[in-house]
Amino acid sequence: MTISYQLDLSRASAISFFRLLFRWRASLWKNVFKEFLVWCTLYFLIAFCYRSPFIMTDAQRLIFEDVSSYLNKQLSFLPLTFILGFYVSTIASRWTIIFTNMGYIESEALLIGNYVQGDDEETKMQRRAMVRYMCLSQLLVYRDISVRVRKRFPTYDAIVQAGFMLEHEREKLESIKLDYDKYWVPINWSYTHMFEARRAGKITSDVMTNKLTDEMKVFRTNLQMLCNYDWVPIPLVYPQVIMIAVYFYFGVCLISRQFILSGRDLATKSEIDIVVPVMTMVQFLFYVGWMKAAEVILNPMGDDDDDFECNFLLDKNLATSLSIVDETHYDAPTVQEDKFWSSGHVDPMYPSSTDVDEVNPLIGSAIHAKIPSVNDEQKPVEMIPRRSSTATISNSRKTSRKSLSRRMSSLFKVPASLHRKRMTIAQTGMLGNNELRKGSVQLDDTISSRRASVCTVRSHAATFPSARNSIASLETEPLPQCHEKSTASMINFQSALSTVTEEEPPASRDNSTVVPPPAVLQELVAQQV
Repeated sequence: MTISYQLDLSRASAISFFRLLFRWRASLWKNVFKEFLVWCTLYFLIAFCYRSPFIMTDAQRLIFEDVSSYLNKQLSFLPLTFILGFYVSTIASRWTIIFTNMGYIESEALLIGNYVQGDDEETKMQRRAMVRYMCLSQLLVYRDISVRVRKRFPTYDAIVQAGFMLEHEREKLESIKLDYDKYWVPINWSYTHMFEARRAGKITSDVMTNKLTDEMKVFRTNLQMLCNYDWVPIPLVYPQVIMIAVYFYFGVCLISRQFILSGRDLATKSEIDIVVPVMTMVQFLFYVGWMKAAEVILNPMGDDDDDFECNFLLDKNLATSLSIVDETHYDAPTVQEDKFWSSGHVDPMYPSSTDVDEVNPLIGSAIHAKIPSVNDEQKPVEMIPRRSSTATISNSRKTSRKSLSRRMSSLFKVPASLHRKRMTIAQTGMLGNNELRKGSVQLDDTISSRRASVCTVRSHAATFPSARNSIASLETEPLPQCHEKSTASMINFQSALSTVTEEEPPASRDNSTVVPPPAVLQELVAQQV
């Protein structure tokens, strides 16, 4: 039974706290009072033995004081707050997932009632059977995971008597020979009736059929999630560790939290003797109550005061779904003019007793902000382009053009193994004779080396088609004769390179390489001859 206390918290006042504090069912007091009573009894029994001169001697009392002091120092080694907080957080997440998968049937019933069309008896029975089978599948699942539902429906006969299943359906269900669960059987029956209605034209389109199929699938998946969380709980060692830690902690407190009245200088020596350990009792209520809260939500399908109302949900789903698909099917009121038809303005209506209550409308927080340029109604607002924005756009365009220029330059860059560093015609004319001689020597070395010339020109044969004849001649002649034909090879090579210099890129790109102009090549050839 779920305990509701929302009404007591309708107003956040001091009285609300006391209303919750003095509740009994599903409360902290009901969950911990037995353990608390046992602990207090043992504590006062040990205190009586320690203080009584007839039970303990002075030597035994000294030993007890030393043990109490030692245990009190070592008690902080137990990380009770950490392990309890992490444990309760894990259990609470499981509880939330189980609650979201409980399974409400209103959505499926509304779709079945509106998609499966027809007023004849057979169609009505099909609609009622489809939603009833879904409720039956939910009942079969709850019957295996909830103690309360199991007590209510111990056998299939009880399910038949409750109206969730008919006699011939029970026989059909029992005739299925399967060693595992049969939760899926009623859902399968619902699918069968749905496709029969589609073939008979009672469902007018495949889109509607797909939608019904998806809704039934979601309903069955939710039930499967409940089974999974019931079949595979949190590993047993985790609750055991928590319970042992909590009970061991307060078992040690029975000795370590005793009020020591000794003449010796001990760390646990009490300045006053109040006999009753008030702070330890409060700590017991908090920690043990924290652990009990985790135990309650660990299995929300159990028999505690605050567990889920599974029986109520089963009854609600069955009654609501049958009413949706049959009694209220196509039973909408006639369309008439509403109260605000003529006025066109909707006036909120409240009882006279609540008319004085303040209403805070849901509006944006910046609506009532004071803006000087807007508050002056005489002066219109002037809209101009933002300077920083235009400057940013201009800079970005310049950067894009520079990037594109660098990329195009890298694509059309001529290999450095063939050509000298790029220079304009004006710069070439300013070169001295020494530079021309160096260029002539380098060019002569390149031509005289047969292997280097053949490999270099062959790699750029597509660019210099006129040089292919010179390549063939260089390959066929022996190495000593190559120098003799250098003049003819240079003429062909000059005509090939002149085509490259005609398409010379701009002179501003210093990192690219191009071919020397034809005039320079002619002068180099003349010097070579």
